[in-house]
Amino acid sequence: MAETSGENHDVELGGHWSPRDCLARSRVIIIIPYRDRLDHLKRWLHHYHPILKRQLLDYRVVVTEQYGNGIFNKGRIMNAAFLECRKAYRFDCVIFHDVDMLLENDLNMYVCGNDTTPKHLSPAVDQFHYKLFYLGLVGGVLAIPVNTFVKVNGYSNQFWGWGGEDDDMWERFVAVNATVKRPPLTIGRYTMNKHASRRGQANYTMIYPLLKTSRSRMRSDGLNNISYSLVTVKLHRLYTHLVFDVDTSAS
Repeated sequence: MAETSGENHDVELGGHWSPRDCLARSRVIIIIPYRDRLDHLKRWLHHYHPILKRQLLDYRVVVTEQYGNGIFNKGRIMNAAFLECRKAYRFDCVIFHDVDMLLENDLNMYVCGNDTTPKHLSPAVDQFHYKLFYLGLVGGVLAIPVNTFVKVNGYSNQFWGWGGEDDDMWERFVAVNATVKRPPLTIGRYTMNKHASRRGQANYTMIYPLLKTSRSRMRSDGLNNISYSLVTVKLHRLYTHLVFDVDTSAS
């Protein structure tokens, strides 16, 4: 997997760093769902570690990957990574971060703050001309206080293929009256690494009916019913790598 060196020599094995001379702003776990994007992961690690250190965070980078080549389920591997991280680490904020999203402005703080409000950190992406694509968008980079993520029961486990789990999360926020905050478009700016479109792998005949039942499914579909097994844990210099078997027979 990916490694870089040089200016990140002070990052602890497993991708953990905290400031030595002051109290960290927040304890943050950054979870990156991953499949077949090694070049993007290398760029992410090189780009973000200096930024996160400048923001004086106590942070850990966790890459979560699905075992095998079966149908991808992003929600399951994010849920599984969150649950395993809760067993091993202390943190108050979890950030779910697409591997192809590169922050342009250091003023966009990777923290949750002192309230229960989720924060969509990436409203302005170059691919969408730095405008919010639609109101219910919470994909890309999403910061959620741990208690709020538990309250909405995490992500849905039902979205096989690419797409849907982020829109379902928006519905969960609405259901618990959690208002999503965003930075100004001048600050929440990102460059998206170019890659082959996944649209052909999205099952829209499944996605749209599921989104109609998001709020009614929330209490029984998520952290509390996920089926997975942890296949491997590997501590790289700049990140912790978790691989999960998420029961693709359920797809």
